[in-house]
Amino acid sequence: MAAGTADGIAERAGPKTGTPITSRVGVFWPTLATFVMAFAVLVARRFDDGDYVGADNDDVMRLVQVRDLLAGQGWFDFTQYRLGLEAGTDMHWSRLVDLPIANLITLFQAIAPGATGEALALAAWPALLLLALLSALALSFRSEGPHAVVAVLFLGAMYTVGINRFSPGAIDHHNVQLVLLAAMAGGLLRREPSRAAFAVAGAAGALALSIGAETMPIVAAACLAVAFVWLALGERARPGIEGFTLAFVATLTATFLATVPPGARMVAYCDAYSAGFYLPGVVGAGALFAAAALGRQQRLPGRFMMLAGVGALAGAAALAFAPQCFANPLAGLDPMLRELWLEKVTEAQSLLDLARSTPEALVSNYLLSLAALALCLYAAWTGNRCRQALTLALLLATALLVASIQVRGAVFGNLFAIFAFVPVVAALRARMHVEPGNWRRALAFCAAVIVLTPTSWAIAGHLAFSEETANAADAPSPTARSCQTAEALAPLRGLAPTTVSSVSNLGASILRFTGHRVLSAPYHRNQGGMLTQLHLAMEPPESARAFMQGAGVGILVYCPGDPETRMLARRAPDGLYAEIGEGRVPTYLERVPSVGDISIFRVR
Repeated sequence: MAAGTADGIAERAGPKTGTPITSRVGVFWPTLATFVMAFAVLVARRFDDGDYVGADNDDVMRLVQVRDLLAGQGWFDFTQYRLGLEAGTDMHWSRLVDLPIANLITLFQAIAPGATGEALALAAWPALLLLALLSALALSFRSEGPHAVVAVLFLGAMYTVGINRFSPGAIDHHNVQLVLLAAMAGGLLRREPSRAAFAVAGAAGALALSIGAETMPIVAAACLAVAFVWLALGERARPGIEGFTLAFVATLTATFLATVPPGARMVAYCDAYSAGFYLPGVVGAGALFAAAALGRQQRLPGRFMMLAGVGALAGAAALAFAPQCFANPLAGLDPMLRELWLEKVTEAQSLLDLARSTPEALVSNYLLSLAALALCLYAAWTGNRCRQALTLALLLATALLVASIQVRGAVFGNLFAIFAFVPVVAALRARMHVEPGNWRRALAFCAAVIVLTPTSWAIAGHLAFSEETANAADAPSPTARSCQTAEALAPLRGLAPTTVSSVSNLGASILRFTGHRVLSAPYHRNQGGMLTQLHLAMEPPESARAFMQGAGVGILVYCPGDPETRMLARRAPDGLYAEIGEGRVPTYLERVPSVGDISIFRVR
């Protein structure tokens, strides 16, 4: 959908009183000004945090992985040797995100050595991505007039300041994916399916898939939308189809060769970019290109038959190369890990789980996407840019489906909702623009920007359900975060390198601040280490000691305020964690002087 009607509304409302800046200088200065405002808010939010790395475990683990790359670990070697049992843990994250961060660290440390240079790099990376996201949004509506550009920038800025993906220190790959999906949607929603716009969409979608498998359903929905464009428009859409499919295949191939180890290029992994995604993607896109080239004279029934053949070929390729990936990639997770870890991770919960545990999150995660979907379907029903409306509806519906299974997909739905709401906000700004002194119209514009952003609904949901969730048993206490600081973990650096036992939330921070190994960190490929840690925490002290010996544990770190610590102590009242919590420390644990609430023990 687009906001082309906004200027028409302004013209009907009366003569313009001035020339909007966007009509004179394009989108550069509005984008830059919006970026500065949004970045200032994000910096202010992190000002009191006291750390230059994002608050998410994945931000910390990404830094550990980048440091290993800078220290000489091989490009195709994704093993985190200091995580889990003796062999380490094979991570599934893409080097495509590691590389620019590593280059920024190298650049800034040449100017400011040590932690200062690293901190500057980790602030610069999300800032560059924030600028890229706002630029992608603004360029998507450049041809729709200044009101649409301002509207999308305001909505985009409000969206980014309400999430932690673009805050200084946020170096996980989700912010990169958001930028790429915004560029993909913007290319598909242009007025005409041009070769250049669709090529940008194809390249962005392929790159998003290469970086993280969680975007696969949305990228697949985009490919389906492109196929439907050819079905509906035929020869008129052929340049766009060619641009999308060629860029999609070229990008998939380049990233496959650049990031997948040569010895694993015929192995299908379901949680990472591999042959299981590459081969069906290339087959499907290649078949669509061939259909568009060979079906120039085909009418709608003929195109439908050809498109059915394309779908059958792509489905057959997926079944042949990666049949196991049609199931949930976490289906093989150990039942104990599923119960004691995965079901406690908020972003991995389903819609039904969320309704039971944190109902206030339903409002911010689903409401706007549903409203945007309804708006798209209404626009398609009334014939208002039907192709764009249906394309966006398909993207929104897919994001909502993903979010209903795991709420982490809601961030994609809220991003796509911006495209649906731009016409509304642009129309209100157009009315405000023709009567600068009309405070009602100005108020309506400001209210729309506020109401149509997830942050507003998150606040509303929190206020509505605050009493129900205030006493959640497993909510993190203030001491939980303090256990992960450099100061709290400093005593570990003076101890001989060994394997550390701790709750999973501390694992990445221990890897970051010390040279020790850790048994557990919250990553599903580390099942052996996580299971050992859970048994160790819940077994009676003497049995727990056997687990320590078997895993080579030399140090135990105990954080009383961590939700996992409290949960495991409740689940096993006679277990090691419960005993330590009651002050009954086994004789084989020797207390090491520590700071704050954290307790550090050397295993005798």
